[in-house]
Amino acid sequence: MLIAFVRSPGRGPAVWVRYPRHEGQARPEPMQAPVPQAVWDEVVQRSDGFDRSFAPRADADSEGPLICGHAWTYTIEAASRPMGYEPARIRRKTEGACERGPGTRFARDVERLALPLFPHCAALDPDLFRNPASMLDACRLLHGDRLAAAEVLNLAHVFNRVSTREEAGLMRSRFDRRATIDWNGVRNSGDGSALAFWIERIWAARRPSFFVQSVDGETADRVRLVAMLSRTVEGSEADPRYERARVLQIWVRDATGEMKVGSATVGPWEPSESG
Repeated sequence: MLIAFVRSPGRGPAVWVRYPRHEGQARPEPMQAPVPQAVWDEVVQRSDGFDRSFAPRADADSEGPLICGHAWTYTIEAASRPMGYEPARIRRKTEGACERGPGTRFARDVERLALPLFPHCAALDPDLFRNPASMLDACRLLHGDRLAAAEVLNLAHVFNRVSTREEAGLMRSRFDRRATIDWNGVRNSGDGSALAFWIERIWAARRPSFFVQSVDGETADRVRLVAMLSRTVEGSEADPRYERARVLQIWVRDATGEMKVGSATVGPWEPSESG
């Protein structure tokens, strides 16, 4: 993912968020938003010195050994004309977060300053994501009325947290009382049985993972969510086999103002190359 603060000649400052294309899928549409002058000034000010490298403090060892793994890696580039007419000065740096250097600090400032400029991204629950960059990345899933879509994405996370029957209770408020579920041709009665029916089918399917693929706000009160259930099937440890099943959920706002699943359809299990 690329976050870019840009001020082109003849145009006001803007921020762009661009996403990579995954194999077999179309490239997600980039996001763009205007940048207030105060935010632009802060980005420029905080970019000072990001490309520098610092030697560790002499007393660094006294703090004990530093263990850091699976850290984010940032590639940063800045171009500017100090006097407005001189040739552009380009600064670049690639830095891992384990280094705890100025590049990492600036990259985190950039993601923090970009997030509030996209209201639907800022509406995501930060407790569900590692950092603002993760929230901006999740925004690629949101379409249509993206504020309504963000509301549903926050609620839908519980569908991937059911590893015990006790945790299944987290989904109790997610289904409308009249919700209907069609699980590959097998249906519930729609009389308040949706939760029990969903849990029964999830357990029969060996508790597959739930991956959201897109959330489309059709209106402020109706949202279409597409996801995939994924599970491991027979195969060796060196050559695991996977299956996936497509999920379509229609979320509607009930009389209390809460978004709930009004209907859900789960397709057949099909072979997949990855989990």
